[in-house]
Amino acid sequence: MEEILNKEISLSKIMGEAFAQMKRILFKPFRFKKWLKFGFIVFIAEIFSLSFFCIFFCLFRWGSEE
Repeated sequence: MEEILNKEISLSKIMGEAFAQMKRILFKPFRFKKWLKFGFIVFIAEIFSLSFFCIFFCLFRWGSEE
């Protein structure tokens, strides 16, 4: 149990493993269909984030003019 608690955490090792896994998932093998799905999800997420931002911005802006 003490071995687990005494382990040092290395940020560079964690980031290196995460980057390697990201490269493996996205590029090995390269699948165009996967990239289309990913692009569509990001596009929809961006639309929703912009619309929510606009709603809150417009509400607070209109409230402050009075």
